[in-house]
Amino acid sequence: MLTPISQFYYRFRIFLHKRRWLLRSAQVVRGWWMLGPLRFFVIRYFQSRKAQPSLQVDRRDLFPQSQVPQVVTALNQKGYANGWTLPDEYVTRIVRYCERTKFRAYWNPHR
Repeated sequence: MLTPISQFYYRFRIFLHKRRWLLRSAQVVRGWWMLGPLRFFVIRYFQSRKAQPSLQVDRRDLFPQSQVPQVVTALNQKGYANGWTLPDEYVTRIVRYCERTKFRAYWNPHR
């Protein structure tokens, strides 16, 4: 069940996407607001908001044979690190999640 705020958000989003010129104008205003001269105030606003509760993270070592400094260096230099394989358990969990949610590609991979 969607809350009234989320219902408004999705209806407004559909409204904007049907009017491409208005969507583009909103994106320009948002970009200027976040990256322009008001950036300091935007950052302060988000810093002052109540922090979200942290997620429960499995603290077991995912890559017990890993060379952490080399991986960090490769990620910083190239943006990726070769030669890493996920354990089968994690691959199975990812595949099950994608099948359950029907997601095949993500617009924002950090979510």
